[in-house]
Amino acid sequence: MNNKSQMEILGLAIVFVLIILGFLLYLRFSGDISKTPKEEYLLPAKAQSILTAMLRTSVECCDDASGDNCVSYSISDLLKDGADITLGDIQCWNFDDDGPNSSEEYAQEQMDILLGRSMEVWDEDYWYKAAVGNNVIVQGKGVGDESTCSEDSRQRDTGFHAIELRTDTLEITFGICT
Repeated sequence: MNNKSQMEILGLAIVFVLIILGFLLYLRFSGDISKTPKEEYLLPAKAQSILTAMLRTSVECCDDASGDNCVSYSISDLLKDGADITLGDIQCWNFDDDGPNSSEEYAQEQMDILLGRSMEVWDEDYWYKAAVGNNVIVQGKGVGDESTCSEDSRQRDTGFHAIELRTDTLEITFGICT
């Protein structure tokens, strides 16, 4: 072999080593490769999506025991009515308790039902809270009464929504615990 072909082979070997070295460095510094794209990009939006869907869900609210005079309100409207001191007009008849509930009581009851059904299927612990400043309007947690999930727990995902009131802001937070 002549000198020129030896240099060519040596050059190819160096390029090959550099490619392997670059690939190894990529694997080392690229982060956790065990996550699938679904885990990495879709799951962080889960809590926000659930919260948004729940707040937009309409529930039927009857203002008397006859059930004749019923109106649909979104969970968001019920929370807003309960949080804003200038409102407070909505009363929903609870046929289980034989009496009217305030809008925030009815909202919490409906949120517990909606979240309980969804999160129980996925077997994921959750918590939620709606507050104006330090004044908590509603809060809850699940799956089941034995859940230790709270806003102080280690979170896998959280969602947040703010609703402007006449004088303040209602902040609604929803979290999924690990």
